[in-house]
Order: sequence, then structure tokens, then C-alpha cells
Amino acid sequence: MDLDVQVELDIQDRIVEVHDANDGKYVAATEMHFLSKVEPGAHFVIRNNLGNITLRSSKDGTCDVKAIIRAKAETAAEARAMVEQVGMNVDSSKGRYYLKPVRQNGGQ
Repeated sequence: MDLDVQVELDIQDRIVEVHDANDGKYVAATEMHFLSKVEPGAHFVIRNNLGNITLRSSKDGTCDVKAIIRAKAETAAEARAMVEQVGMNVDSSKGRYYLKPVRQNGGQ
């Protein structure tokens, strides 16, 4: 049986860093971090074009997931707003673990 879970992270738990990109634009970045249960031997499928995702498995059936989300925009406020709108879709079953960062408006 597949489970479709939207991992909700409170934005207050995430720190957003914004800096000048030296090309007249601004880059914002934030880190999402959570633990997820994973069946032993499950295959991982990651679909991502919003930053980096690091997975660390453990012997207790969990996976430590860390995602760095980045956005570039004309203003610091726009860049910050873009990363603050990103959540994580997690779809898992006994044989597969699927991760995909998504924007609140459904974009990738």
C-alpha cells in the first residue's frame, strides 16, 4: 500500500539566508530536515530541481533527510518568499521511497 504524505515544516523552524548574487539579483537558501521511516532494502527515487538533498539511512528503519532549497530573484524579499513556499512530498511503499520538493502553488 502506498502512502502519500505531505511533510509540513513550520517556516519558523527554518532559517532563510539571503545574499547578493553579484549579478544584481539575490539568492535565498533554507534547509529542510526531517526523519522518515523507510523499509529495509527500499529503493530511493528523488526528483529535484530546487537544491540538494542528502539522505542518511540508519539501522533502526529511519532515513535522515536534509534538503537545501535555493532560489534566485530580483529582490531579497522575492528570493526569500520563493524558498519559504517550498514543501516536501514523500510517497513511500515497501519497495520504494520517493522524495520531491514542491512549491505551494504546485510547481517544481
